[in-house]
Amino acid sequence: MAIVKYLGFAPDMDATTPGVVTDCSLMEPSLRGMKGAPGLSDTEFTALAGACKGSALVKKLDGTSRLFAATQTKLYEGSSGSWTDRSGSTYVGSSDARWTFAQWGDVTLAQNGVDAAQQSSSAAFATLTAMPPAHLMCTVAGFVMLANVTHVSYAFSDAWWCSALYDYTNWTPSIATQCAQGRLYDDPGAIRALKPIGENVAAFKERSIYLGQYVGPDVIWSWTRVLGDIGAYSNEAVVSDGLALYFWGGDDFYRFDGTRPQPIGAAVKSWFASNSDRAYWSTMQGSYDKRNSLIHWYYVPNGSSTLTACIVLNTRTGQWGRADRSIESTVVYVASAITYDSPGILTGVTYDSTSYPQSYDSAFWLASSESPAVFNTSHLLQTLTGVSSSSSLTTGDFGDDDRYSLLRRVRPRYTQAPTTASATNYYKADAGDAVTAGDTVSADDGKFDVLQSARWHRVKFNWTGDVETTGYTVDLVAEGER
Repeated sequence: MAIVKYLGFAPDMDATTPGVVTDCSLMEPSLRGMKGAPGLSDTEFTALAGACKGSALVKKLDGTSRLFAATQTKLYEGSSGSWTDRSGSTYVGSSDARWTFAQWGDVTLAQNGVDAAQQSSSAAFATLTAMPPAHLMCTVAGFVMLANVTHVSYAFSDAWWCSALYDYTNWTPSIATQCAQGRLYDDPGAIRALKPIGENVAAFKERSIYLGQYVGPDVIWSWTRVLGDIGAYSNEAVVSDGLALYFWGGDDFYRFDGTRPQPIGAAVKSWFASNSDRAYWSTMQGSYDKRNSLIHWYYVPNGSSTLTACIVLNTRTGQWGRADRSIESTVVYVASAITYDSPGILTGVTYDSTSYPQSYDSAFWLASSESPAVFNTSHLLQTLTGVSSSSSLTTGDFGDDDRYSLLRRVRPRYTQAPTTASATNYYKADAGDAVTAGDTVSADDGKFDVLQSARWHRVKFNWTGDVETTGYTVDLVAEGER
């Protein structure tokens, strides 16, 4: 029997396409197939004092890192398992304003668009009076670039403003210093995202993208509207893999490498548009897991008002998965070395322990390694490095419109077998019918024995523990013609 190899989560494709995954839970696309999403593992850090409104891991010129997290009214730095208040003044913020961070050499810059801009090279932040407040900020080509500016003299949501060349403290427009400002007028709306892409910078409105290129005096920055009625809704949902920017554009997911946006979500775009709440697209957040080539997009599903769902893209295979979790913010976490004097998260764990908070092949065990992480709804920092808990995958339909068949056996092909496994068979008479659930059976010698007669069949696999599967085989016997 030929193995049916997975095509990833693809609810928009014909369910009879061999390898389609019609539904899944906590399953991510790997280079070999589908893999159980890692569990959330606690770090040594205590909970923040309030909901996380932005976080960042920044690197200084000597290669050392600083970890920051913000609440509405405070800026914190994480070290040795605790959060130190680094607020330089009293912040007001707002319920929907997010903090954004940028690194300029050894100086960390922070903005929320409501309070004055902040700077810190060590210890506490201080007010950077010269820098205009803005909702969006990045560093590119020797400049600090702002967008959606809220400065009292230039408060325009479609405005951009760059610092003087190689001087983040100079914000007085001048051809001599190359500090400049302007507005993107070609179509209406606020700038929703601002991201560097190589030596250029991309500014996103909801239905447009502008590419900014440094051209020097007198123009300084030249902006070109990219072809297509395509944009982005959230700054934190525009994700870079180092080569291109990935984002949800309202009608599809896109990859933008600085030329033109390419649609990449044919397998999931209609499903996502129907299952996500459009009113909350502006709150979407994304993160890139470099080690596994995965982008996680956290979003608000229908019937909710918080980030409780997640769709996952493998940028190397182009396949999709799902890994729903409830989060407040995403960040990259650097693990500390585990020593006898500093056991960190392993405090209290013994050699006789039957389980560890991290899987054995986790990047957590490498000192100074970077791991994708999130702040959960209890304001705790957790890494995506734990053992997979319970996961499931539902195949596409296999059978024939013109004859009944008897499904006798299904066998998943594993590269890593799960701790436990069960399967439920589903069946229907015609391709357009809703499926009916059959029996749920446990694994027997790695296979599932089923006796079900129907024209069309599908199977839902349920697993616990770490699992990776490349596909499955079915023992299907034709019975009679229609």
